[in-house]
Amino acid sequence: MKHYISICSDKFAKDAKKIDLFDWSVLVTLPKYAQANKEDSMLVFNGYSDCSGEDEFYPRLESCLTSASSVFIDCDNPNSDPYIIDKWREEMKDYDWMIYETASSTKEHPKFRAIVPLDSDIPWNKYTKNAIIRLFSDFADPKASWFFAPTLDKLDTIEENTTGNWMPVEGIINMANKLEENEKVADSIRALCQIKWNNTHTNKEGSWRFLPSVKKCLEGLTKGERDASLNAACYAMDKNGYREHIREFLDEVYCDRSIKEKFYRKYR
Repeated sequence: MKHYISICSDKFAKDAKKIDLFDWSVLVTLPKYAQANKEDSMLVFNGYSDCSGEDEFYPRLESCLTSASSVFIDCDNPNSDPYIIDKWREEMKDYDWMIYETASSTKEHPKFRAIVPLDSDIPWNKYTKNAIIRLFSDFADPKASWFFAPTLDKLDTIEENTTGNWMPVEGIINMANKLEENEKVADSIRALCQIKWNNTHTNKEGSWRFLPSVKKCLEGLTKGERDASLNAACYAMDKNGYREHIREFLDEVYCDRSIKEKFYRKYR
């Protein structure tokens, strides 16, 4: 099978195109293509647009990517483990991979990027991405997305492991399915909490809980319309003289602390 990745010319490029992983692997080992600074280097991503031909460009957005046939790992080594690369070699000794040290890697604080071909394509979505981060939690930086190609002074750190075995996708797919199922369960719990709150609190005439916008807010929250529904309810409470109760309302509504703080500040 062919392994595709997304690639763009530099950090300022708005468009990307898919390219054969092994063509790119050869390309980056040539000094004439390497850059002195990472900001001038090519950017790569393990997801790609399966709807595009090899010579077609598409926006450099994760929402445009549909598939993945390899895993990219960006290891920033936050604990400054001097043996982190040795641990990678041992853990991944049974599979093909290529690694190279990043521009800021040092002997005391080694950092690297790894590319691991998969034995089949997988859909690219947030569950796949999070599954990869979970499965490679000892190495993967969860904030990483597009990766810089190796700089000129790091070409001698490029290392390949060739076993003839590509990493099986089964573990990634199983983890992605588990994460998706967990999110569905969490959404159901939130919806039930909102319904319970609705039945308990929204029929008390003469209080902020009786405002139509508050009732509609609960319906909106169960449908995933979070910010718009909360904003409408808080606005109605403010205009109807219930500003001092907005904090009480937000504390009772089942939503994240960061969202509550956003509206606390807006209507304080």
